[in-house]
Amino acid sequence: TTTPTAEPTSTPEPTVAPTEAPLPVISLKTLIGLFNQYDYDAGGDNWLMFNEDGTFAGRHGPAFDTGIHVTEGTYTLDGDVLTLIDPEQCPTGESYRLEYRNQTQVHFTVEGEVTCDYLAADFERQPNWKRVEP
Repeated sequence: TTTPTAEPTSTPEPTVAPTEAPLPVISLKTLIGLFNQYDYDAGGDNWLMFNEDGTFAGRHGPAFDTGIHVTEGTYTLDGDVLTLIDPEQCPTGESYRLEYRNQTQVHFTVEGEVTCDYLAADFERQPNWKRVEP
């Protein structure tokens, strides 16, 4: 006998066409804060928090504060290219080109050579993150 699984309460963010309104420009000001996406494969929400001190944290769960630790490390932003460095899982870093698609949705595109497939496969599968908190 199989137990039916509950349907997810939210769905992954679809890729949207850029809006006609001026979009936020990728900068530290528009990167620092909390981003979210629903991950259908993992059955819940993914969270990324970018801090002013150049550190970031990734968690999975119903809320960032109570989510399961997934990753943490440092980041650099060069124009619109974000590089994430996790000292244990990806010390060489992976880079992603960021683009706002509307006032809150940021699209991540893997940039350059993938040296450790740290998060690249996940970003290619679900590249859209919603800014939920500045």
